[in-house]
Amino acid sequence: MYQSLLAYFSLVFLMQGVQLNILPLYGMVLLLILLGIRLMPRPGESPVVNSRTGKWDIPARIVIGTSFILLLTGSAAFLGARLTGLLSTIPLYTIILTVFAHRSQGTAGAVDVLRGLLFGLVGFASFFLALGFSLPRMDVRWAFIPAIASTLFAHGTSLLVLRLGIPGDAGSVLR
Repeated sequence: MYQSLLAYFSLVFLMQGVQLNILPLYGMVLLLILLGIRLMPRPGESPVVNSRTGKWDIPARIVIGTSFILLLTGSAAFLGARLTGLLSTIPLYTIILTVFAHRSQGTAGAVDVLRGLLFGLVGFASFFLALGFSLPRMDVRWAFIPAIASTLFAHGTSLLVLRLGIPGDAGSVLR
């Protein structure tokens, strides 16, 4: 996990001054998401551990997640809008969910969380693609309508891909 965070922060540092055209960037993001799905361990490769979580589980997730968000928003004036935006995309909640899933369900649970993240990132990227096209052409209030619609379409498509996969191998359509 530390290596991935180091890679993330290194890319944030390198990308601060870079501006890319949104459509090729979207294509690159989709290719990287598909590569990530392809490289994920297949379901069933890791043993499932079923342990019960304590009463502290959900409150601990809430406290940890809220602390990260408060730290980021509290630092926004110092960091500036662009760097705050880049840092806000760090999957803090994913890290929290992955760690807790690993503690309660073992490696298989953590892998399932990360696989779900990869499929969900298609909707995340689609939201920003639509928003990037809509904002220059529409009032801010209306620009979010196509962004939300594209997210719902992307999530529906991801769900369909997951459901069409070979039983026990989520994402097998992409393999």
